[in-house]
Amino acid sequence: MNLNLRIFEFCNVLRMPFSVQRWRSSPDHNKAVGGAPKSKHITGDAADLTFDTVADLEAATEQAIEMGFEGVEMDVTNNHLHIDVGPRVWRVLKTSHGYSNLPARFLSSSPA
Repeated sequence: MNLNLRIFEFCNVLRMPFSVQRWRSSPDHNKAVGGAPKSKHITGDAADLTFDTVADLEAATEQAIEMGFEGVEMDVTNNHLHIDVGPRVWRVLKTSHGYSNLPARFLSSSPA
């Protein structure tokens, strides 16, 4: 089973409670949960985490961007964070009103 080491490193630096909801998925499981056909979960290059509080979710989102994760989706409707290793760079916020770009305060911590 292939799991991306950058995601292990990310999980190791988090100093807050979290649960891993999804990391690596078989193509069949990915399809069953409505994942994209070329999802990074199939290769172990993406993870979905949930946090107890919005504050922890925001801190983890900042950490993911600081560590250079290319794909970052912060979902405040259920304290969920999706991270992946790219190569496509995208940073989105999901709220009860839909999707938008992450607020600028998160983007200021992007690596140079």
